[in-house]
Amino acid sequence: MNFFHFFAVFFFCIRAAGPAAAEEAQGDLPVKVGPSAKDYGAPVAEVNQAPITAAAVEDALQAYLRQIGHRELSPSRMTALKKEILEKLIEDELIYQEGIKNGEEAGKEEVEAEVAKLRNRFPSQEAFEAALEKEKLTPDRIEAGLRRFILIRKTWEAASSMTDEGKKNWLRQIRERSEIKIY
Repeated sequence: MNFFHFFAVFFFCIRAAGPAAAEEAQGDLPVKVGPSAKDYGAPVAEVNQAPITAAAVEDALQAYLRQIGHRELSPSRMTALKKEILEKLIEDELIYQEGIKNGEEAGKEEVEAEVAKLRNRFPSQEAFEAALEKEKLTPDRIEAGLRRFILIRKTWEAASSMTDEGKKNWLRQIRERSEIKIY
């Protein structure tokens, strides 16, 4: 998984893990690129009836821009980047659903280890908590998002024994048997 893909997946997982996912701690999670403010929560795509929201695309975009140090790109580059992110989010949802189908799980210890890694990126517990508050994230939501992220990573790693061409074919086959709608 490359750098761009990691952050797109991570922030989608955190944002996709809304209140219902936090309660369940796992399960199917509920993107129009460039929505108006009132459409921010509207789905812009569906993968086997699991929505990808405009908010998820925008959050992944902003996370990516923060990581690369850019605040603004040309309108045409922003549109292209949003489309790339949407495609990655669709791909990740397909991989997530395939992991569920194949019985992959994220254990409590794995989630705790990922939470610790995330927490250790901050200079203090207070800084970590302030970042969560700023992003309006709860520990339960973080854990649910990380559980999803781990499941996607494990499913992708299971496919990593394949050649690059084999992975492309694997994803193409999953796509072909899936119902994907882009609005």
